[in-house]
Amino acid sequence: MKVEPGVEPLYKGALDCAMKTVRVEGPMALYKGFIPTISRQGPFTVVLFVTLEQVRKLLKDF
Repeated sequence: MKVEPGVEPLYKGALDCAMKTVRVEGPMALYKGFIPTISRQGPFTVVLFVTLEQVRKLLKDF
């Protein structure tokens, strides 16, 4: 985080940032972006493990 000289930063650290976010926006603000991330990572993980199993099977039979 960039801080300009002579200007006090908005947050003092990660915990301070989380506490201020929860205080202002509520606890669900910490989960913003969770659904899109899971929607993107879910199919990727399935494809990854299916591919991994197929490669392992191919190498075992080889």
